[in-house]
Amino acid sequence: MWDCENNSQFFVDDSFSRSNHSVGSLAQLERPDFSIVWLRPDQIVTRDGQMFRWSLFNNPQPTDIVQGLLGNCWLLSAVAVIAERRDILEQLFITKEYNNRGVYEVRLCIDGIWQRIIVDDSFPCHRSSHRQIFAVGLKKQLWVSLVEKAIAKHYGNYAILRSGLIEEGLAILTGQPTLFIDMEFLGADDFDIAWAQLSSARDPRFLMTCSCGAGERFIDEAEYRQVGFLPHHAYSLLDVRQTDDGHRGVRLRNPWREDIVWRGEFSRDWDGWTDQLRNELAMGEAADPGTFWMPFQQFAFYFDSVEIAQLREHFGWTATRYSVDIGWDEQNSW
Repeated sequence: MWDCENNSQFFVDDSFSRSNHSVGSLAQLERPDFSIVWLRPDQIVTRDGQMFRWSLFNNPQPTDIVQGLLGNCWLLSAVAVIAERRDILEQLFITKEYNNRGVYEVRLCIDGIWQRIIVDDSFPCHRSSHRQIFAVGLKKQLWVSLVEKAIAKHYGNYAILRSGLIEEGLAILTGQPTLFIDMEFLGADDFDIAWAQLSSARDPRFLMTCSCGAGERFIDEAEYRQVGFLPHHAYSLLDVRQTDDGHRGVRLRNPWREDIVWRGEFSRDWDGWTDQLRNELAMGEAADPGTFWMPFQQFAFYFDSVEIAQLREHFGWTATRYSVDIGWDEQNSW
């Protein structure tokens, strides 16, 4: 870093080279007319044009995340729910502001141990359009692309991030235990158990996300879209409440499309609202972009899982972590 400042040069991360090896093998990139060039922020073309200056953060929101060619909704959904809590998001960055030499230090919990990963700010782009091919932060924010790049660097390349579990993403970004709640095929007694689990996660402000139409049961994608859902996507689960008259509601955010929201009971245009119900569900909060309330029973029908990061360090808990060599023997493993 000192050499970069002294010689007025950009930092180049030779340990994660600007090459096809760092991108990995992706079918979408194998077209003969597709060519990649690695560019710095000032060389990148964005949909924001000249409206913003490049920054690390610019009032970051979950809706600032734009997924690229990777099928890594599992990771970006975790990033989106982290963005609901700026205090947690900013803890991921040792570098706290835009760096003129293009060097950033990101803090991630890999295999249960917090690690610092250094990356530069060059990203794979379309050679013809100079637009980024992977995750982008709107308003010319770098935090989205840097988190994705740091994780890609640790695992070897971007392509490795094509598939994963949301709870894995939450663990990497928070370092906290995660809980998976299976919402598919719930029995009569299971509804109360699932509701109790969600309610118990509300008061300590655990981070919650939920998957829509990504499980094993058959879904009618046209029906999902008709009622206001994007199938095979994950949503942020912001709140759960039970009203005095027994209504159970969940509040969600669609981080991918602010204009696509639930259209049924408890939706903004629902004609069954009473003043009491509006007050108890704090409908003013639902005016946030992409947010909405819906009944828990309907939620359990359309969503197949809930993933929870059990944040404990904010409530007097401390954690001690140990690295353990379990003597992995591939030949003798199942």
